[in-house]
Amino acid sequence: IFTGPKSLPALTNPSGATAKIAGKDVLVVSGSTADKTRVTLYFDRQSGLLSRTMYSYPSVLGNLLQTNDYSNYKKVSGVLLPMTIVNHSTEGDVIQEFRSAKVDNKIDPAVFDPPAAK
Repeated sequence: IFTGPKSLPALTNPSGATAKIAGKDVLVVSGSTADKTRVTLYFDRQSGLLSRTMYSYPSVLGNLLQTNDYSNYKKVSGVLLPMTIVNHSTEGDVIQEFRSAKVDNKIDPAVFDPPAAK
């Protein structure tokens, strides 16, 4: 889950651009991870919320593309969470729609901290 700039994946040769998704202006950040996965992140220009992620994985069959669309954000314990996630992959499309979410206060928040940079 995107919680701020520190939670983004480390990208080599990052680049930025603007685009439109479903008529909305988005800011785009793209680059590669250490394992050669191409990652593209789309942020709604107006709200700043993550609206799409795209991953291109190298394979023996060529690059495999996975796209995730995030929408219907709701505030849960002060954090905006996408209640609708649509996954598009070579295996088909999956729509995940959540009616509610809650925070389990028994879990130490440090569990969700991104790993320290090496």
